[in-house]
Amino acid sequence: VPQLRVLEVTNLRLNWYSPIIPRLRRLYLGSSPGQDCLRFDHFLRLLENCQGLEFLKIDRSFPMNDEGDRTRQTIALPHLHDLYLVTEYPWEVRQLLSHIRLDARANVDVCVRVELESSNDRFTSAGLLDAIPRDSSCLPILRRATYARIHDFDFECWGPNGLGRLAVHFSEVQADEWVYTMDDAVRQAAKLLARAPLAALSIFQQWSDPIPTASLATLLGALP
Repeated sequence: VPQLRVLEVTNLRLNWYSPIIPRLRRLYLGSSPGQDCLRFDHFLRLLENCQGLEFLKIDRSFPMNDEGDRTRQTIALPHLHDLYLVTEYPWEVRQLLSHIRLDARANVDVCVRVELESSNDRFTSAGLLDAIPRDSSCLPILRRATYARIHDFDFECWGPNGLGRLAVHFSEVQADEWVYTMDDAVRQAAKLLARAPLAALSIFQQWSDPIPTASLATLLGALP
């Protein structure tokens, strides 16, 4: 299948050594157990071969992270303009984003599924900075954003003329054990936007608790 450029796999083991993989333009990995067999550094090397990749979605199919915190390897995916990441473990997203380099106009969409089993779950306070690295070399949008929006716990920002976007959505946030608050959300957003030449900011609350005055002041004071 030499002309194949789009591949979607769900609940299947993917043969990363197939000659098809480096030629792909769009790749969707959905709940595929095969990725769990890859070490993180190995996954990066294989992904680096996909230099023509324009669209990548990883839906709860992240590689093993036993080496992720120790490897210094970074890979560039200059043609990747749409990256979608869905996870129940925010560190998986942070880890991947910390090791790839994207074009400044790339769109990055992150969905964190908050599915806690008890109040003792280690993710009860997981939030924005658990999923998103503050390093603008990973996410150039953090130093380019001119517009940002906070909608309850969700966060979005766009580059000049709408080119480039970072969006972080939290789903299933009605979990009673989740103790991440709007105070946390706004203060963490302030840290992400501290280097951005923001010209417009929108804050919309539909059902979340009111934002404390002090945390709002922190956000506004952090902007350049």
